[in-house]
Amino acid sequence: MVLKRLGWSRIAIGVLLSALAVGCDPYIALGQQAVGVSRAAGGHVLVRWVSCRGEVLERVRLILVVGDDPAVGDEDDRVLWEIVAIEGAQPTPSQIVVGDTPPGFEEVKPLTVPIRPGQPYAIFIDSNQARGLDAVEFDLASLRADRIFSMDAYYTEQEFRERGREKCATPPAPNP
Repeated sequence: MVLKRLGWSRIAIGVLLSALAVGCDPYIALGQQAVGVSRAAGGHVLVRWVSCRGEVLERVRLILVVGDDPAVGDEDDRVLWEIVAIEGAQPTPSQIVVGDTPPGFEEVKPLTVPIRPGQPYAIFIDSNQARGLDAVEFDLASLRADRIFSMDAYYTEQEFRERGREKCATPPAPNP
């Protein structure tokens, strides 16, 4: 019985330490500051993204965040819209209106419901350099046309670009 408890304790400690290691990875935070959202004409959501040299946008998803758990993008959250890059398509756009399909992309899941104020949403961006790490959570009511919302703060276009480029100067940590 004691051995069984020790085994579960080790598993629990291992999971917690792994979560802490990921949570402390500065590259993840730098990637998140390279994704933002603002209000586009007509009240639409405008996804903003800063890419590094050689980085190509591969997928963009709008997710309705469901439940009170702190995990965003998990199995209880609902994908409302998704686009993926057509292989070999260039250049990568730096902004995309949610619900539109820019050249070089195809729509995997069309946006069929309106985005409503007062509900939590998230944008996830996958690139050839980061998958599922670049994300921003937002409420439509908090978006502005004159500022980009990223990491719980508002930035001018210039400030957002400068912060986003910080990820380009910091190489990802090597996997042990």
